[in-house]
Amino acid sequence: MFLSTHVAVMAAWPGRISRIIDIDHAGLRDETFRGSPRFAALCSELSEALRDACGQSGEMGEPR
Repeated sequence: MFLSTHVAVMAAWPGRISRIIDIDHAGLRDETFRGSPRFAALCSELSEALRDACGQSGEMGEPR
């Protein structure tokens, strides 16, 4: 997430993209950015998207 402009979150099963998160930071990607409230908010949004994707994979059942 630190270097990207978009992050694709994939659900484990059936292996599909569940969400795309835009990293809308136009400035430098340095230590200042990593310590900023915006970066923390993006990390939180990504963590939530990953939790949701894990939950979605369980709804479809596990592969056999």
